[in-house]
Amino acid sequence: MSESDKEKTLTALRDLLETCKAALSALRATTAYEQAGTQEITSVLRNDAISIHRLVYSNTTRLSIALGKPPPSYDVALVPIKDLNTEVGQLVSCASLFSSHSLRREIAWAAEETIQALSGLSKHFLDTCQKGITDEAYLAKTGAVHEAVRKAERVSENEFAAFTKTWASNGESIKDSLSEVKQLLEEQPDDDKLDEEDGWDDALGQSMPKLSETEIERVKKLFPLFRFTTLLHDKVLSDHISHLKLSKIPEDKISNHLNSLLTFSNSILMGNDDLASALYAPQDLDNIRECVGIVMGIVHDFDRELGITKTKTNLTPDELAETLECLTLGQNNESMKWFQKCLQQIDKFHAGLSLDG
Repeated sequence: MSESDKEKTLTALRDLLETCKAALSALRATTAYEQAGTQEITSVLRNDAISIHRLVYSNTTRLSIALGKPPPSYDVALVPIKDLNTEVGQLVSCASLFSSHSLRREIAWAAEETIQALSGLSKHFLDTCQKGITDEAYLAKTGAVHEAVRKAERVSENEFAAFTKTWASNGESIKDSLSEVKQLLEEQPDDDKLDEEDGWDDALGQSMPKLSETEIERVKKLFPLFRFTTLLHDKVLSDHISHLKLSKIPEDKISNHLNSLLTFSNSILMGNDDLASALYAPQDLDNIRECVGIVMGIVHDFDRELGITKTKTNLTPDELAETLECLTLGQNNESMKWFQKCLQQIDKFHAGLSLDG
């Protein structure tokens, strides 16, 4: 081993760190590929992504063997570092090729987790090599890369599986907002109990202001909106999506529809969360009204997407045909009646809502 091998390794590690940094930025900015992909193409891309992750696993192991124990084998480390540099770029490129929004996002998250762990390991080796020392901390950092790769091997197999996973996760968060508002009503601090507190809230400056009677009534008035939107979100997965799966419509034909539904899911999650936060004392009535308006806008966008009480407009003939096929095979008459009733109840609730005193 020559001194130049050490310098080459240090330079290669710096390059790898820069590649990881650029890759993480690219993954967070990547949008779905513009062209629709078939289920067969999606399967090939998924397998490619997993294969690249496995190469990262292998080369991470080789790198750790070369630099983890004294004396470091700088010349041996150069090859896996070079390969890892290439594989990081391949992970980003592969993630960008998925037309499926849900699956692309899951693939991108898996790549991000693997690259973050690899970046941590690379930085560790750069620091120890510069100082001319070795320690066993590399074992945990190597293990973090391996664990990220093992998780990446379990990514969803198709768009429906990825969509369902994301929808269910969002559903739990939406239910959390419902529980938060319910708890806000149930756990208002009593004046008699304030003297019994242990003092931590005052010391930390985090005591929760008590809602006034008017504010409590306002929370009670808005509680049904959280219940309606939570039920609506649950019903999409249990009924509409389950019927779409049974209909055997090719994934490439419903990709846009699923992406639109996922936009609703993400939006109602954020909308309900913002509205719940606005209900804490002291309340800002204008802010609450704005949050309610946003949630209602999201509900109406969902209504337009499914064409339940309104007709979609400004669609190309192909988009209209795709929408009609999704709606015809995606829900039965009973399902349609339920969605109609729920959306009508939400509109009726909003029309009679008065948030003043």
